[in-house]
Amino acid sequence: MARTGTHWAALLILAAAGFYALYQVLTRHVADHDDFRVSAVYTILIALLISSIAVPFYWETPVDWLDWLVFGGLGILGGLGHLFVIKAYEHAVASFIGPFDYGQLLGATIVGYLVFAEFPDIWTWIGAAIIIASGIYVARREALVRRRATERRGAA
Repeated sequence: MARTGTHWAALLILAAAGFYALYQVLTRHVADHDDFRVSAVYTILIALLISSIAVPFYWETPVDWLDWLVFGGLGILGGLGHLFVIKAYEHAVASFIGPFDYGQLLGATIVGYLVFAEFPDIWTWIGAAIIIASGIYVARREALVRRRATERRGAA
């Protein structure tokens, strides 16, 4: 039977989305000024410091070599992921890169099904469709605005 209430921790998802959006905006802003390696080091160090706040309260030392392997793999892959995002924002405009984030919806759906045997309901699919359609609309509109601006400069 499904629970009818929402746990306060659901707000953490909203906070994470907000911080990720801020991360993307700031990454795009500094991409023109800083070397990508500098941005990557700062991103990784800030994430390490912030996530370390919870360590005294929730840390459980891994006991198996597989746990350590997964733990290290998450760190390496997470760092590489941030590096790739930084490089992407260095070479392309945010409105072009944004829609690629929607691949996370597909990935989360696949992992949720394979690991937890959960599948999104119809309202989740409707919400995802609205988010994706909005992102594609903004990307197309921004491309049109850039094209018109380029045409006006060429005509002047």
